[in-house]
Amino acid sequence: MVRILPALLAGFLLSIPSAPPVPTQEKNGIFSRATRLSREGKNGEALALVKKTLAAGKADKALLLLEGNLLYRLKRYEESIRAFRSAEKAGGGAAAWEGIASAAFAAGRNTQALSAASRALRGGKENLSLLLIGGRAALELERPREGAAWFRRAVLLFPAEASPRSLLARALLEAGLPGEAAALAGEGIKALGPAEGLLRVLAAALLEKGEEGEAADLLEYLARTGLARPADLAALGDLKLRLGLPREALALYRKARAGGLQGKSQVHREALALWSAGDFGLAERKLLSLGPDLPAQWWVEVGRLRLAGKDRPGAIAAFRKALDADPESVPAMLWLGRTALDDGNPDQAEKAFRLLLSRGEMRREAYLGLASVWEKRGDLREALSMLRRARAENPTDPEVLDQVLRLERALDRKEGTY
Repeated sequence: MVRILPALLAGFLLSIPSAPPVPTQEKNGIFSRATRLSREGKNGEALALVKKTLAAGKADKALLLLEGNLLYRLKRYEESIRAFRSAEKAGGGAAAWEGIASAAFAAGRNTQALSAASRALRGGKENLSLLLIGGRAALELERPREGAAWFRRAVLLFPAEASPRSLLARALLEAGLPGEAAALAGEGIKALGPAEGLLRVLAAALLEKGEEGEAADLLEYLARTGLARPADLAALGDLKLRLGLPREALALYRKARAGGLQGKSQVHREALALWSAGDFGLAERKLLSLGPDLPAQWWVEVGRLRLAGKDRPGAIAAFRKALDADPESVPAMLWLGRTALDDGNPDQAEKAFRLLLSRGEMRREAYLGLASVWEKRGDLREALSMLRRARAENPTDPEVLDQVLRLERALDRKEGTY
């Protein structure tokens, strides 16, 4: 999730010091000096001054609100929450609840942030930063429809701002409404111009709708204008790979990695691009660089890369590792059976195909594999039995029918029918 931009919070942070006036000239002077120090970026000095005043027993809600604000600026969020709570008890009201919402959200305490934002809203606070905090906290809690309600309010109150529209579109997308998200983002672009956030969420919505061409155009625009984030470059790379352009995809993946997009998934993307480009050895090394604890599907991919390099024993070892990682991996069973059969090991192949059959998935492929096993052993009658079972899975399957007819003729010749 993208955190609230500091600029969006600036209005709130600078507004806290203007809370109810302090009662004495001394406190007014302290308040003014601390505020000036904060605006000069000297938040530590400002906080020391405020704390000294509070320790002397000269506390009031204005100084407590300022303390919470300064602690927030220093990223001491838990202390900031406590200061705002003290301010609320001293009569700070909605301003204190807004401060709690901001600090709690920054600290990752989204339930508390959402609750505090609601209290601030009921108390009369309705600025942009508060509405965005409430919505973003709801999104972090995987409550996109609730987040959408906050963002809708922000769009109505601040129609000239792009961020509420893009966040509302994002909430709609997460709520499983890509059509509405795309329509909203498109309307926002027409009204406000090609804002970066709107373009990004529109591309995501179009991808969700399956409109890959338009999504690619938008991602290309972001990349061309220097607005693309690493995740955007990776998404564009995925599209290029699906379009059969692995070299372009690989270049985009590398740019995304250089921009900070790290992790196993990114390495996996690059390996797939290398595989599609025919660089089988490099693709295998890329996958194996992730260490021995690969997911089952990735071990299957290593095995297939080794098959492309004519290394059947290595492929079999990889498929076995896939089953070690996930004993229920259907692709691993299927590829292990096929490869073992091609490698002249029908017993190992039969074991893999029977395991596949026991899972109740890909029964056609399992029966076809077993038919090949029995044919290789010379038992045409048993092979034909397996083929007929495969045909029962789909009686109109032309490939299976051809094999049944071929084996029936072979069996007739063997038994002297002709």
